[in-house]
Amino acid sequence: MAHSRVRACRTQKTDCESCDDISCLTQQGGFMVLQSSRLIVLAGALLASPAAAAEERAEEDIIVTGQRFEEQQKYIADKVVTATKSNTPSKDTPVSVTAITRAVLDDQFALTLGDALRNVAGSSPMPGFGGINTVPRIRGFQANSNLRDGFRQAPFYSGLDMATVGQIEVLKGAASALYGRFEAGGAVNIVSKKPTEQPYYAFDASAGSDDFYRSAIDIGGPIVADQLLFRFNGVYQNSGSYRDFVDTEKFVIAPSLEWRPTAGTSLLLEAEYLHRNGGFDRGWLVPSNFPTAVQNAAAGRLLMTLPVSRNLGEPTDSARIRQLRLDAILTQDLGNSWSLRAGIFYSRVRLTDNFFTSGTPLFPSPNVYNRRMLYANDNPDDINGSIEVSGALTTGAIGHKLLFGIDGSVEDYNYIAHRVPINSPIDPFAPVYGKGIYGPDLVLAFGGTNRYRALGLYAQDELALGDLRLLLGGRFDTTQGKRISTPGAPAEKRTTNAFSPRVGASWLVTPQVSLYASYAKSFLTVISGTLPDGRLPDPSHGENIEGGIKAELFGGRVTATAAIYQLTKTNVVVSDPANPGFSTQTGEQRSRGVELEANASLAEGLNLIGSYAHADSKITEDTNAALIGNRIYNAPRDTASLWISQRFGNGALAGLELGGGVFHVGNRAINNANLFDLPAYTRFDARIGYDLGPWRLGLNVNNIADKKYFESGSSVIIPGAPRQFFVSLGWRGGARAR
Repeated sequence: MAHSRVRACRTQKTDCESCDDISCLTQQGGFMVLQSSRLIVLAGALLASPAAAAEERAEEDIIVTGQRFEEQQKYIADKVVTATKSNTPSKDTPVSVTAITRAVLDDQFALTLGDALRNVAGSSPMPGFGGINTVPRIRGFQANSNLRDGFRQAPFYSGLDMATVGQIEVLKGAASALYGRFEAGGAVNIVSKKPTEQPYYAFDASAGSDDFYRSAIDIGGPIVADQLLFRFNGVYQNSGSYRDFVDTEKFVIAPSLEWRPTAGTSLLLEAEYLHRNGGFDRGWLVPSNFPTAVQNAAAGRLLMTLPVSRNLGEPTDSARIRQLRLDAILTQDLGNSWSLRAGIFYSRVRLTDNFFTSGTPLFPSPNVYNRRMLYANDNPDDINGSIEVSGALTTGAIGHKLLFGIDGSVEDYNYIAHRVPINSPIDPFAPVYGKGIYGPDLVLAFGGTNRYRALGLYAQDELALGDLRLLLGGRFDTTQGKRISTPGAPAEKRTTNAFSPRVGASWLVTPQVSLYASYAKSFLTVISGTLPDGRLPDPSHGENIEGGIKAELFGGRVTATAAIYQLTKTNVVVSDPANPGFSTQTGEQRSRGVELEANASLAEGLNLIGSYAHADSKITEDTNAALIGNRIYNAPRDTASLWISQRFGNGALAGLELGGGVFHVGNRAINNANLFDLPAYTRFDARIGYDLGPWRLGLNVNNIADKKYFESGSSVIIPGAPRQFFVSLGWRGGARAR
C-alpha cells in the first residue's frame, strides 16, 4: 500500500494525523474525513482547480490502516451522521447529538429502545401502547415519530427488536431543518446493522427471569469479494413477564445485501419482518370520575399499592403484530468529492389488539374497577423517498460542505375499534378473572383514516474559516393532511407550508475543545382536534436555542458535551372554551435545561458512559388557566445515568468482564393536570462475564435492590420491572462487526 503525502495544516502538525479540521480544504486543496484517533482513516482527493484535480487523481487513493486503540470501537461511535447527514465530527457540529453503540447495548443486555435511551441525557422514555414498544420523550416532549436509517417512521404501533440495531443516535432539539415534521424535542435515529466486508458469525442464546428464552443469529460477509456483501439477523424469543398474562412469542428476520458494481457505486437493500403474538398490558388507568381532583389523586395512589405483577385486564388480552420494513439506498460517487444518495423506505404494520380497557365510571369504589372489552385493528403504512447530492468546495479562504436534498412521504393510517357497551367490574385487590363480558353486543368505539402527503426541499452548508465553523441550513415543506374521523364521515382536510431554518457556530478553542451555539425551528402537523370552522389544526411549531461546550480528549478516547437550552413549543392544540367540542391553538409549552454527557474508552479495557440532565418543562399558555405553570407529564426535573465496564486483557484475570451502572429518574407528573407525581427512583444494574476466545458468557442483573418504581404514559401507571436475572452465551467467529 502506498503512503499518503504529508501536508501541513492549521494545527501545525507535521502531517494530518489526528486532524479532523475541514479548514484543511482551504490550506492544502484537499479534503480530510478523519476521526480523532492516532491514524488517518480516510484521505481523498478534492481540489479547487481542474488541473490540480487531474494531478491528484493520478495518484492512488490512499486509506491508511493500522492497529487502532481496541476499545475505541466500544462505547464511542466511529461515526454519527444524524446531526448533519455528513461525516463532520460531533465536536465541530453546533448541535447536541448522542450515540449509543452496539457495545453498550450488549453490555447492558438492552432488550428495548427504552433500555437504550436511559443512557441519554434529557431522555425519559415511556412504555408504548400496550407495552408493545417504547415511545421516546426528549427534552420534555414526546416523539411520535422515529428515524430508521434516516427515514421517518411512525413508531406508535411499530415494533423493534434490538438484535437488528447497530447503533442508536439521538438528535436533540429542533430536527425539521433536515427531517421535516418532527416533535420539538428531537429525533431518534435507529441505525440498522449493515453488510460486512469480512466474514462474521455470531450466535447467542439467553435465558432469564419470568421464563425468558431467546436465541439470535448474526452472520455476514462477502458473497463476491469487494462486490457483493450480505448480513442476516434472525431472532426467536419466547418469554413470560413480571406482569400477569403478558406472555410473548416473537420472531424476526432481517436480511440485507450490498452490491458494489464499481468502485464508486453502492446499492444497499434491506428487509425486516417482525411477527409478535402475545399479551397486552394496558397498565393501571388513573381515574377521573370523582368530583374532586383530591379524590381522583387518592384513587390513583391507591392503585400504586398493588403488586407490580397485577394486571387488571383478563388472561385473554392479546396483541398481534405483523410488521414489514423494506428499503433501498443507492450511493454514487460523482467525482471531485461530490456524491449522490437516493433511497426509498417502506413500512407496513398490522396490529390486532383485543383487550379490556376503561369502563364507565372507571373506579367508583376501592373494590370496583370497571372495564369494557375492546376489539381493535390498526393498519399504518409509510412510504418515504429521498434524493440528496453532497460535496465540498472552497470559496477563497472558506471551506464548504454542501448538501441539497428533496424527499417525499405518503402515510396512511386506517383504524377501527368496537367496544362491548357493558362494564366488566373487577376487584383490583382481590381479582377474580374469567368473568369478563366479551359480547355479543358491540358498538363502534372509534374508526377512521388519517392520511399525509408531504414534500420537502432542503439545503445545508457547513463552513470552515480558521477555527470557526458555521452551520447554515433550511427546509421548506408542504404537507396535505386528511382525516376521516368515523367510517362514512366527510373528510377534514388541511394543506400547510412550513420553513424550518437552522443556524449555528462552533469555535475551536483548541483542536480538542469547542464552544458552540445554535438556533433552530421545527414543525409538526397535527391530526387531532377540529377548529370551529371545521378545519384540521395548523402545525405546532418549535424553537430551540442552545449553547454548550464539546471535547474530544486523549486521542478521541474521551468525549464530553455540556449543553444549556431553551425549547419552546407554540400553536399547541387546546380546548376552545368558546366552542365546546372544538379546539383552538393558543397553547404553549416550554422546556429549559442543562445536559451533561461523557463517553470514555480508556486503557486496559475500561469503558464508561454517563449522563445528567436538569430540565424545567412546563405549560406556559393554555385556555385552561388551571394548567398554566403545570409540569408536562412524564418529564422529570432530574435524570442521571452511569455505566462502567472493565475488561481484563491479561494476567490472572484475563477474560473477566465486570460492569455496573445506576439509573436515576426524578419524580414525574402523571398527567398535564398534575393530579399527582410518580415518585423518583434509582435503579442499580450489574454484569459479570467471561471471554473464552470465541465464546462469551455473561450474567446481567437488573434492579439489584428490587426497587419498586413506576413508569408512565398519560394518565397511565405502569410499574417497572423488579429484580431480574439474564444469562447469555455467545459465540463469535470471523471479523468484528457492528
